[in-house]
Amino acid sequence: MPRATLATALADDFSGAVDATLSALQALIPLDMWMLTRVESDDWVVLHTHGHAPRIRPGAAFSWQHSYCVHMNAGDGPNIAADARSVPAYASAPINEVATIGCYIGFPLYDADGELFGTLCGLHPEPMDSAIEHHEPVVRALAGSLGHLLRLSQRAEGLDRLRQHAALAAHGDPLNGVLNRHGWELALDAEETRCQQSGQPAGIILFDLFPGDSSVDSTGIQDDTELVRAILALQGLAGPTDLIGRLGGTRFGLLAIDLRAQPLAARAQHIRQALSAKAIPAGIGHAMREPGAGSLEHALKRAERELRPAARPAIS
Repeated sequence: MPRATLATALADDFSGAVDATLSALQALIPLDMWMLTRVESDDWVVLHTHGHAPRIRPGAAFSWQHSYCVHMNAGDGPNIAADARSVPAYASAPINEVATIGCYIGFPLYDADGELFGTLCGLHPEPMDSAIEHHEPVVRALAGSLGHLLRLSQRAEGLDRLRQHAALAAHGDPLNGVLNRHGWELALDAEETRCQQSGQPAGIILFDLFPGDSSVDSTGIQDDTELVRAILALQGLAGPTDLIGRLGGTRFGLLAIDLRAQPLAARAQHIRQALSAKAIPAGIGHAMREPGAGSLEHALKRAERELRPAARPAIS
């Protein structure tokens, strides 16, 4: 029986367009590697690749500040450098310590808010003939097309989230909307798919309400009124795109998706202080999904490990 999932093939069209574009670029300018990347803070995350470079694969993460692309985006180097070693900004970039780059091509991509999303990038270990610079208008146009497709995909993703929230309603408490354990797992699975396809960040905050309270019964429930008050407080502190699930007893999880306004650690601290001000005792643990080989399941386990010193053992 197929595993239940809320993930859709929405991003497949964008992924197909990226793969076709990278393939066309490889045919036009045969570099060792063509790739699409995403920038999140100092993480330069590889999303799609076409070529032969074992260390550069989808999911790999490098330092943005160490890359050639950070200099290209700042205007300190050209979009196409047939001999990258002749460009001072590129020749001095720290990424040269871990990769051999003789030829570099890079163009920025912007998201629906006009912010830098990432880059279309090509790398080759040896310098190339300077004649490749004549292809700049074509490569720039292809990068622009990918940018338009990216923005359309992001807008469609917003609609898909509305569909997902409607579908999750069947797995939530009808009175407070908090997801049950199955709904939480469906939400995590769908978001993990998005993270893998678009490189977007996400994190988890866990809450153990009323930890160490001797009046809590075997199900983890102290008093229905107090529990409802705590749930309503959590909902009031959640962001518009966050999802809250009940993992068992008095343990709850918050799936944080939009982290542009406030980092996860700051959000967790804000919630901790707000709950304390409302006289709601809670053990709190949090963890970001790590770029590269990370996953939301790994983040959940790390949040549980952080939670344990102040709360009961993790619920499996």
